[in-house]
Amino acid sequence: MFPFFVRYVVDPNGIKARQGGYAMGPQTAMGVSVVALLITAVVSTPVWLYLSKRYGKYRAWVGYNAANVLSNLLFFWPSEGDPGQTLVVMALNGIPVGGQFLINSILADVVDYDEFLNGCRSEGSFSVFGTLIPKFVAIPANAIPLMVINVLGFRQPIDGVTQPQTEQVKGCLLYTSPSPRDKRQSRM
Repeated sequence: MFPFFVRYVVDPNGIKARQGGYAMGPQTAMGVSVVALLITAVVSTPVWLYLSKRYGKYRAWVGYNAANVLSNLLFFWPSEGDPGQTLVVMALNGIPVGGQFLINSILADVVDYDEFLNGCRSEGSFSVFGTLIPKFVAIPANAIPLMVINVLGFRQPIDGVTQPQTEQVKGCLLYTSPSPRDKRQSRM
């Protein structure tokens, strides 16, 4: 959904972006944002490792999940025409990405604990469920939003040119009300 979000909600090449002096192509905005996410993920990985050694893997994993939830909620913040806000949110979203190794580490501990309790190794079963369940969740998580924006009236690009979208479609793509700065400008 990130390409839809950047192209239709943030609209980094739209009128507001040009007026604010922040205009850039959607591909550039997405590319810069993803690079920011990856750099932050690489930088934050040693921090997550330190936290897991200092406070234990379980507490670090709980912190990883909380950081993931909070950083995803930040996607309600970027306003139309300001790709810089999206860049900041993606960079912050990279912090929990750096802690993804904790999932596999916890899974390995669960396998070892299960062997301790039952006397036999079952890492195959745990690994299958550890990889299969996220795939089952990913299917509706990808398909349902696309179906919903289609039902709400998504306008397809014509000859490669993006079309203006309805407020319902933008709302589905995490659109929030204009920032106070935008409201002040509209009063002038």
